[in-house]
Amino acid sequence: MRGTAVLVAALVLALVAFVALVNFVISGADWSLYIVFAAAGLGLVCFILDWVHKHRADKSEAAVRPDQEALREVFREG
Repeated sequence: MRGTAVLVAALVLALVAFVALVNFVISGADWSLYIVFAAAGLGLVCFILDWVHKHRADKSEAAVRPDQEALREVFREG
C-alpha cells in the first residue's frame, strides 16, 4: 500500500509542477518557477522511491517462490 501512496504523491506533484509552469508562462512570476522546480524534484524522488519499493518486493517474491526461477536468474544477472 505504501508504494501506491508514493506514486499518487508523485502524480500530484507533477500536476502541481504543471500548473505552476503554466502560471509562470502567463504571469512571469519568479515564485512560480521555484514551485515548478521544487515540485518536479520532489516528484522525481517519490517516483524513484516507488520504483525501489516495487523492485525490492519483486526481488523478495522471487526468492520466496521457487516456481519463479527465471525471475531469480534475471536478478542474479543484474
